[in-house]
Amino acid sequence: MTKTRAAITGINTWVPEYKLTNAELETMVDTNDEWIQSRTGVQERRILKGKDMGISKMATPAVKGLLEKTSTKPEDIDLVICATVTPDMQFPATANIISDECGMVNAFSYDLNAACSGFIYAPPPFPTSIQSGRGGPDPGSPPSRLDNIRPVGKGGLRSYPGNTSWAPKP
Repeated sequence: MTKTRAAITGINTWVPEYKLTNAELETMVDTNDEWIQSRTGVQERRILKGKDMGISKMATPAVKGLLEKTSTKPEDIDLVICATVTPDMQFPATANIISDECGMVNAFSYDLNAACSGFIYAPPPFPTSIQSGRGGPDPGSPPSRLDNIRPVGKGGLRSYPGNTSWAPKP
């Protein structure tokens, strides 16, 4: 019997168009480009602007691009895990929204509450699910094969109340 192995077969990314540069940030808060770069190396950050813009609005084009890049049909995806600490809303899971917007009608999906470390926490279930032939939304059902899993890692702390408003300083 040949053992099935899990492998990463593609990666993709997407970032918002708007760039908030250090020079622009200097007009908003008491800082300067040299101070920021010498401590963090950051020259710019990407900001998702607009009403009702959540993590799924960034993840959906990334996932669609990955499907295209890997020549994978959306209906062939079995599982979607979205690792984020900033979901679009409490319910439904952001992974469900991504699955729906990408046409992954056969996938079950869930969110994993993890911020920057989400890329470490999301993948461990994949090899087990693929190699064991077990998976699916109903633990009582017969084992089903999980062949195509899509992890999504997205963050957007700026969208939460209490974070910097990025308004010009007086």
